[in-house]
Amino acid sequence: MAFCRSVTAANFLFVVVLTLGPHACRTGTKPSNSPPSAPPATNLVADFFSHADRQYEIAGQQAEIIRALRDMLTKSAQELRAQRYANYQGDKDTWSLTDLIKSYFVPSQPVTDWTEDRFYRDVSKPEAQDAIRKQLIGIQKETPAH
Repeated sequence: MAFCRSVTAANFLFVVVLTLGPHACRTGTKPSNSPPSAPPATNLVADFFSHADRQYEIAGQQAEIIRALRDMLTKSAQELRAQRYANYQGDKDTWSLTDLIKSYFVPSQPVTDWTEDRFYRDVSKPEAQDAIRKQLIGIQKETPAH
């Protein structure tokens, strides 16, 4: 009989610990009834240029990259869409701005949500402009390999 009482008491204590345990660990914050907020949308252009390496070989390519970066700092999205740049061989008016960027810049992390519309929507925003300026400053200090 004494054994039954100690087992019952042990079971009772076990149930009490299981029941009260999670409540004893509360931090005092109230649970939120609102759904979790979506992560802030990142700026495609800022993210791309903050994690991209320039790859070009000759002074003409460097000059075209500089021209494109300056254009991004001074022209509207509509003007940028219409603008054309020389390709690798120097053939004028061949590439769009996004073709030039994808040809001379290699991101260190994948850009899964790259679209033309998103690029042109984000290019004039302050965080994009800061990243573009940093790229421009960096390339102006470089000397091409050839």
